[in-house]
Amino acid sequence: MARSRGFEFDHAGMEELLRGPAVRKRLAQAAEEITAGAKSDANVRRHGLDVQTRSFESRSHGYARAGAAVDLDGFAGVPVEAKYGVLKRSAESHGLDVRGSS
Repeated sequence: MARSRGFEFDHAGMEELLRGPAVRKRLAQAAEEITAGAKSDANVRRHGLDVQTRSFESRSHGYARAGAAVDLDGFAGVPVEAKYGVLKRSAESHGLDVRGSS
């Protein structure tokens, strides 16, 4: 019986992939879809909130990766999200699994 030799994780290759243009493009696309959904929400319009999208780079688990965030801007953003779940519903409507942090 052949003995398994295992494998070596290519950290540099993973970092290159997660920072690459294809991942950045898909993240930006998803963020824009979520933003559009949130902007059309009646609660966002009623409270006069701006929905902002931003891109960033994060370093964790030994490698950097691209990221995107969608925020409700303004003082009322946090309570509106807490009460109505505007961003959560918009993200879920685009197939994302949204979970709270503990």
